[in-house]
Amino acid sequence: MGPRSLIKNLQIKNFILIDDLNIDFSSGLTALTGETGSGKSIIINALSAVLGQKIDKKMIRIGENRAAVTASFFVQANSEVAAILQELELEEKNKDGENECILRRVISENGRSSAYCNSMAITISTMQRLGNALTDIHAQHQNSRMLNPQYQRGILDAYGKYTQTLSKVRELYQDWKTAQNSLDEMRRQLTDDGKIELIRYQIEEFESADISPEEIENIENDHKLLANSDTIQKTCGEMVSILGDDYSELPKLLKNLSSSADTLPPDLPAVRNLRSLLEQVDMSLSEAQQEVGYIAKSMASDPERLKYLDSRLSELHNLARKHQVSDT
Repeated sequence: MGPRSLIKNLQIKNFILIDDLNIDFSSGLTALTGETGSGKSIIINALSAVLGQKIDKKMIRIGENRAAVTASFFVQANSEVAAILQELELEEKNKDGENECILRRVISENGRSSAYCNSMAITISTMQRLGNALTDIHAQHQNSRMLNPQYQRGILDAYGKYTQTLSKVRELYQDWKTAQNSLDEMRRQLTDDGKIELIRYQIEEFESADISPEEIENIENDHKLLANSDTIQKTCGEMVSILGDDYSELPKLLKNLSSSADTLPPDLPAVRNLRSLLEQVDMSLSEAQQEVGYIAKSMASDPERLKYLDSRLSELHNLARKHQVSDT
């Protein structure tokens, strides 16, 4: 029959003749005994109500406006109840880390009732489904559960020790169901002629734009440089005037330093090191002059190119906004 769930507690309030009753089943086997009319059937009726069975407003205690029944169950892992709770996203653990199922049924004086599982509202049919998996109520000459094909399958699966296999199959089925629903939704959308035409138009629009993966980044970089070409040219001109034009003092100062170093005793290691450093400075200064000249030449103003980049960037950004996609 598979792993079984055990009832731990039953709370009954304002139900028929019961004012407020709390029954603890956690200690083990519990037997309710008493004479005819002592109220045993009321407890069974309350339990049946919280398991989703039919109720009536006459079950509310006289003088009260509603009745409530709450039942707490310990849920075994890999049981039918555990699978239902997982499927409906109603799983909950107690403070000891145990899986539990707390069912609550509230009956109002207008005859309506509300059902809850682990503090979440559920339908009466869901409560019945959980109730059928949680308990088996035997009456005289009656055991309807044995006639339930699902229960019969559970007995066979438990005998074959297929619990883990069933759990895996259940997970795979849910994955397949999710994928199937997604596929059905895609097929439904593709059967819409207007939707197909829109997709075709969007594809043609992107293809005609002829966008490469790195294009936007390259265009933005080129645009930034060309837009600031005048500033870059001015800065390069100022650097050239410092590094070495006909009026610059820097090359003259470096030449004077080298001449002064030549007058120092050449046999001293420190003098030789100084001369070497001044030669390196002279070479680095020449290389810097060349780099500045290259930058100035490459950053020459190009109004036509800048105009094209403006237009292309605007086209790509508008296309991205239109189709709500990232343009980065």
